[in-house]
Amino acid sequence: MTKLIDYYFKSRKILIIFLTGVVTGMMVLPNIGSKFIIDNFSFISIILAIILSFVLPLFFFSFAQKKKAADSYLSLPLSRTDLLNGTLLSVIAISIIAITPGCIISMVLASQPELLMVFKLYLCLIVLIIGLEIINSLFYLIAYNVFDGVVMTLAYTFMPFILYFGYAYFFTNFVAGFTYGFGAYGPSTLFFRLISPLWNGIYQYLSILGNTNNDLIGRIIFVIETIAAYIILLIYFNKRKSEKISQVSDSFMAYPFVITYYVFVVTCIICFAYFEKIFSNALIIFLMLLLFACYIVANFVYRRQIKITKHDFIFFLVAITLCYFLSLSAKSTKGYGLSYAYNKHPERVAYIFEGTVNLDEIKINGGVGDWNEEGSDTYITFKLFIEGDGDNQEVRDVMEKYRLKQIDEFYNEEKYYGPKSNLQVIDNYEENDENILLYRPQGEKYYYYYSKATLTLEDLKVIAKYTKITAYNVCTDTEVYIPEEASESIVINDYLK
Repeated sequence: MTKLIDYYFKSRKILIIFLTGVVTGMMVLPNIGSKFIIDNFSFISIILAIILSFVLPLFFFSFAQKKKAADSYLSLPLSRTDLLNGTLLSVIAISIIAITPGCIISMVLASQPELLMVFKLYLCLIVLIIGLEIINSLFYLIAYNVFDGVVMTLAYTFMPFILYFGYAYFFTNFVAGFTYGFGAYGPSTLFFRLISPLWNGIYQYLSILGNTNNDLIGRIIFVIETIAAYIILLIYFNKRKSEKISQVSDSFMAYPFVITYYVFVVTCIICFAYFEKIFSNALIIFLMLLLFACYIVANFVYRRQIKITKHDFIFFLVAITLCYFLSLSAKSTKGYGLSYAYNKHPERVAYIFEGTVNLDEIKINGGVGDWNEEGSDTYITFKLFIEGDGDNQEVRDVMEKYRLKQIDEFYNEEKYYGPKSNLQVIDNYEENDENILLYRPQGEKYYYYYSKATLTLEDLKVIAKYTKITAYNVCTDTEVYIPEEASESIVINDYLK
């Protein structure tokens, strides 16, 4: 095995020198004379590490995808295990050699406080490179030729992302409380991040910079995935049939699984869009036909021949039927009841309201000005913090009743273009401080409702006993507006007694 590694280094000497020079230049040049060494280094180094972890395994394992090269390598006096280990170690070592000079020079250019951070990032890059290169090698070798190997690597890499897109799209359109279905205010990304080595690796890298939360479980999962990928790769490489090299990649985990996976996930997303009336029926039909065309093209790439069989039509119709009824059941059951699956009795809960209410019955500021113009709604905001049960059951009941109104309105299919109100609910908030913005990421704690449902005057009279309510002298009958644009605001609690 050592002779194989020595051969790789001698035969790829020019490649190693070229890679090291290019990577070093890209990592160092932006930092010369810069005051933002950490920002420059962290951004450029992670991009380069990801590129190396994708490109080098494909380049070094290309021998396993070409018949003549495979016969030459497999005829060496080496076991397949040694051949695999020698190639993997060479790939990893060359990647580390390529990034090391740039990291060392960046540490020299960095100030004393930044030096330790650059070193931590360097160690994280090494772990990231080792994990991704082993995992990408497995993805690449699922296929039996170079082109299919590249396709499999990309397809498996993006599987968690397309699945999360469908998952978040479902919550956005079928589950009340997740109006913002993507990012920090959507359903939890944890599961999808953990099953994506690339996503998880980048997350852990950012956690060192303080841009994300420290996640010990995520780091352990990344290591476990790396070890599992190596074990699977070792078993698979030893059992890989050499006579299938350069042939059609027809193993179950290659095109058959990948095509089936993407067709079902994308079909579900299109069906979700159909039931939510996001697109016209004509556009939905067009998207389905486009998906079918992509399915035919994918099968052409797989089989290397244009051939539409009865099986293809049956499979596609089955996919549409299953996804249609999945979407229909989600719509009819209000997101399978997930809209009501929130914690009914949190120890601490915060309600943040922004929206329009009708205050015609009271005269703010003596009725002078535009506070509550006749027939128009007034924009109000409040933040309500509740801890324990105590004597606050009255206001809890008011807010939970309003929450149910928001949920019901979410499933109202009647088109409405007037003013809307939003309610944010944060279970078990971390600080009882009215000066902070209480956005708490992920759906286990954070719920966002946005509809025409609003609070009544009687509701406000109860709420006014527990928190201040601020009104803004801007009236509208079209859209919710930004309070900061109001020329004046007033606390209206005294008017609600």
